[in-house]
Amino acid sequence: MHKNYLSTLRSSGMVCLHHTLCLILAQILAYLLISSSSSAATRVDDWVSNWGKDEFTKMASASVVMSFFAFISFALSSLLSGYNLLDHTPI
Repeated sequence: MHKNYLSTLRSSGMVCLHHTLCLILAQILAYLLISSSSSAATRVDDWVSNWGKDEFTKMASASVVMSFFAFISFALSSLLSGYNLLDHTPI
């Protein structure tokens, strides 16, 4: 009985660590993604104002839009990781 209690305690600690790491990594990746997307958006705007709109700026604008969609998915992942961290029952 004592052995089962220790193994349960050890496994729940690892689950908590896993959820904490998932939350931290999702937050870091979301921050990096949104900061790089905003930098790219300003560079595309500079490019258009200096040299006009061409095929490159269309592709760069589409890339910025896709980055913001990816940020939304990272934000949802962060919410789920936070929920898992506090709830202790995985989704």
